[in-house]
Amino acid sequence: MGLFSKGPKGEKCKVCKAILEKREERLYAMPGVYVGHYKEHPHGAWYRDNLVPIDSKAQIPTGIYAARVELFKCPRCGKEKAVVHPFLSVRDSEVTEFPVTLEYLELDAFLGR
Repeated sequence: MGLFSKGPKGEKCKVCKAILEKREERLYAMPGVYVGHYKEHPHGAWYRDNLVPIDSKAQIPTGIYAARVELFKCPRCGKEKAVVHPFLSVRDSEVTEFPVTLEYLELDAFLGR
């Protein structure tokens, strides 16, 4: 079990129970991850080394996965986490995979700290 839990009012910090604040949302392409070849990676270093920042969904090549990354921070104790939402753009919709939560060292590796 991780440091954070999802409650009915949003993401909650398990340390101090405060509601986490969403600080930022980023969009990334996942070059090399094609239709039928998606595999979940539980380590932040993989995302750091393989995701490419993009400005809009229009920059995602056809048949390539992308990821929306939400960054959260606890306003009370300062704990952080990121939630990676991998998806494939299909026409005007997104086919999503299970989200991946990065905490502790995985988050630091992803953010390049």
